[in-house]
Amino acid sequence: LQQLILEGKVQRLAAVGLDKLGRFYCRRCGEQEQIYVERLSSAPQPCRVCPSCRELGTLTDGIPLYRWRVELPRIKPSGVPPPLALPALTVWQEQAVRESLEFWRQPEPRTLLVWAVCGAGKTEVVFPLIRDALAAGKRVLLAVPRREIVRELGERIKRCFPGLAFTILYGGHKEEFPTALLTITTTHQLLRFTSCFDLVIVDEADAFPLYGNPMLNAALERVILPTGKKIYMTATPDPSWQRRARRGEIGVVKIPLRYHGRPLPVPTLIRTALPAKKAEFIPPVVKEFIFRLRTQERKGLIFLPTVQGVEAFARSLQQELPNQADQIDYIHARDPLREEKVKRFSTGQLHLLVTTTLLERGLNFDRLDLLVLYADQERIFSVETLIQIAGRVGRSAADPGGVVYFVAESITGTMKTAHQEIVRMNKEGNSFIKKKATSPDRE
Repeated sequence: LQQLILEGKVQRLAAVGLDKLGRFYCRRCGEQEQIYVERLSSAPQPCRVCPSCRELGTLTDGIPLYRWRVELPRIKPSGVPPPLALPALTVWQEQAVRESLEFWRQPEPRTLLVWAVCGAGKTEVVFPLIRDALAAGKRVLLAVPRREIVRELGERIKRCFPGLAFTILYGGHKEEFPTALLTITTTHQLLRFTSCFDLVIVDEADAFPLYGNPMLNAALERVILPTGKKIYMTATPDPSWQRRARRGEIGVVKIPLRYHGRPLPVPTLIRTALPAKKAEFIPPVVKEFIFRLRTQERKGLIFLPTVQGVEAFARSLQQELPNQADQIDYIHARDPLREEKVKRFSTGQLHLLVTTTLLERGLNFDRLDLLVLYADQERIFSVETLIQIAGRVGRSAADPGGVVYFVAESITGTMKTAHQEIVRMNKEGNSFIKKKATSPDRE
């Protein structure tokens, strides 16, 4: 590193430094407004500290950052695509693969929206594109919102790209291969990079923490090379992305069906009295839901809007159902045992999890039914969130059905819109099947 600095290829800068106007700012996340002077035990004198990206490690005006001053060293293209072992793709997935590869191989547009229903297998659709980019010696970044999804995605990459070396980064964990062209990371880790990737793929692009976060969106733009491209993948693009796609400002690839070809489970909207606080009683709809899980040997998720509500409701269920207490638990983002609980739920040791929107997307569970309590809390349960939650059910070809309940004391417009949008998606998927069935070039 010192040799590269002396040769002028790498620049060494204070992590917190002065901009062109003489204002202190963070060179990692761009923070300007909240640069504080603190006395740290590791420093002999007070330092200017950035609190905004502190979870990635404390940065001060006494800590260096390094960045390339010249073009990144290029890895000679092998010309030979890495082995790719994909499951059999559906007709609609194959069409999406062709359209995605066309986007990659053409100079314009620079941005692509992959708009796929929940459970469509959109991740597998971009694997051939990733293989194409890696064979050309291009650097690829695959970013997802949460660490649980990073781990699951890493396992899928290992299965589909046997023997491929790649880097994984998320909070508290790093598996780094310096010569690897593929990097999988959470969106917060974007702050660690400057312009270096030819292709950036953002899965669940409308999810927290990236969506609506100026700092992370600026980091996303910064990591892409001037000639690079980016792909957003989601089942619930916001209206601005849809408008840009209609105007032709970005490319769009639609996958209107799940990989097994069955429709999305349509939620049932239920209006009923709910406890005002501290889970004073268990609503009858919840008791019926749990009875159905037990008699049909299924797993269940119950979503609530707050951490306090999740914990209180789970304890009330355990007290109400002592014979099933060891199979009921809660989970949320601050739960230190959340990874263990997800594993126990996946393997069937737990049959019911009470959860926040932590499990809204990204993870798959078999034989699943779910229920959303207080679905009228629109600040938490937006249209997009309700659609994503409903999309957890019926993802397996062996169990494409399942039930989804949106439960509240009043049926809101948000709940109705989510229901209508799922019905619309099913109609679009059905139209796609009919169109393919009558196509003259079908086999």
